[in-house]
Amino acid sequence: FAYGYSYDNPVALQRQLLTEFELSNVQYNLLYSIYAFPNMILPTVAGILTDKYGYNCFIILFFGLMVMGQALFVFGCYMDGMFYVLLI
Repeated sequence: FAYGYSYDNPVALQRQLLTEFELSNVQYNLLYSIYAFPNMILPTVAGILTDKYGYNCFIILFFGLMVMGQALFVFGCYMDGMFYVLLI
């Protein structure tokens, strides 16, 4: 549940992001593409590492990274800083 919610969080906030940051639809789609691109590569790398070293430590690591990314996204939206939103 947490992964699905946090992954699709920018979609739920599309209208607010468009108005708050004064983005066009093209700019928003580019932002979302940059946001979603690592999810095509990282699952393969994470799967290989998890198979090699075990899943116990990686569950905590990946959950921590997910929480930090969400916190940075929320902080960027709160501070009106496009830099912080793009940093994730």
